[in-house]
Amino acid sequence: MSTELLADLGEVEHLLTLATRPQIRKFLQAEIDRLMASAENAANESAPAESAPAESAPAKPVLVARAPTAATANSTHYIPIDKFAWDQGEYNTPWLTIYLTSGMDGVGAVKQDVNCDFGPRSFDLKIHGLGGKNYRMIKNKLDEEINVEKSKVVVKKNSVSIKLHKTKGDETYASYKTWMNLESKKTKEEEQRTKEDPTAGIMDLMKDMYDLSLIHISEPTRLLSISYAVFCLKKKKKNIRYD
Repeated sequence: MSTELLADLGEVEHLLTLATRPQIRKFLQAEIDRLMASAENAANESAPAESAPAESAPAKPVLVARAPTAATANSTHYIPIDKFAWDQGEYNTPWLTIYLTSGMDGVGAVKQDVNCDFGPRSFDLKIHGLGGKNYRMIKNKLDEEINVEKSKVVVKKNSVSIKLHKTKGDETYASYKTWMNLESKKTKEEEQRTKEDPTAGIMDLMKDMYDLSLIHISEPTRLLSISYAVFCLKKKKKNIRYD
């Protein structure tokens, strides 16, 4: 506010205190209001104009990394491993070993990318980056249960061995279970029956052994008469004496 306006306003306010007539007081009050308005206008004109807010630059798009979906995670292509050999060792030995050698040349160089997940009756072997390819071997119905904690995979220069640790029977002095096959050939109903009645498993084992023995029969039944004739001929020759 300028010095002149302040002086005028002070003097009019002083006159207002001295005036007694209503019309004079009304006139002086109006003058005070006018001077106050002039002072406010002068103050607004002398204040620096507020700078308009600068337009903010358009935000750059941010690339958000998304977690892989289930379809992406499972899209890795694997070549199934179907050539292998297995050996359960001597009687009452703890290990059953599966040997992978075909197509495994150089697998030792990618040892860190070989892993195997074990389950009570399953395993899932994965090999990544062997010769630019991925390999997999899955068995979901092993013939017997395994010890998951002790089972392991061994990777050498040109081979992979899956070592399944066998389990023992429920008896106090039970030995390690004998495997008839790597994967069970029983149906779900047969396995459930064996679980409910352990003696049923023994009967199934005897049946398997009987079926296996039939494979080793060398002569058909229809040749029994020929075999008997040969036997009689040999016996007759033994009874001939030469003086």
